[in-house]
Amino acid sequence: GPSELEASSFATASGDFRLEWVPAPGDPTVFDFTMTAQTTGWLSVGFSTSNVAHFNVDTIFANVDAAGTAMVQDGWLNSYGAPTADTSQDVTLRAASQSATTTTIAFSRKIGTGDQSDVDLEGELTLHYAYALSQSASSMHTAAGRAQVHFLASGGRAGPSLSPPSPPAPLPAPIAPSQARSSNATAYVSADGAFRLVWELSADRTVITFTATAKTSGW
Repeated sequence: GPSELEASSFATASGDFRLEWVPAPGDPTVFDFTMTAQTTGWLSVGFSTSNVAHFNVDTIFANVDAAGTAMVQDGWLNSYGAPTADTSQDVTLRAASQSATTTTIAFSRKIGTGDQSDVDLEGELTLHYAYALSQSASSMHTAAGRAQVHFLASGGRAGPSLSPPSPPAPLPAPIAPSQARSSNATAYVSADGAFRLVWELSADRTVITFTATAKTSGW
């Protein structure tokens, strides 16, 4: 019955973004999510195993266009641009609504999809949220942030364990979901996250490969 479902939620201090999740009735392997943001543009939520913005984030991107048509997209974020759509779309749009100031998207996703581009919704994860006033997926977000949440595997129930976002920490280079992380990689990330430099020593220790990433379309 309804009393057996444990709902959990995350909300920003100002209330401009909110995410709620609950095990789907009759199927504890699925979470029903409701995402709300104070925007009529796009909104998104993502999950990762590290607390680094923009890199290796399983992302769910959504909007309601001017004609009132809603969309939700399962993607992978590994840069400062828009997420790349997954080949396997493992989210299901349940409902959507929009007022003059607010958009709400309801969707479902399995706890574990079996897709290498999806993060299993179990244990301690970083929740990434963002929204923009524009409908364009390539537009810069108006607001964004991160928080720690805890998904309990037992019975598909979820419990919150929220903490303030921590500053980005130097981590190895961004990797595709199917690749193994190298122990030879080192990185520098600026305090605002706008610049990232990764360097990696080859297996024979004769070559260092550098990768620089910046929030710019110039040099």
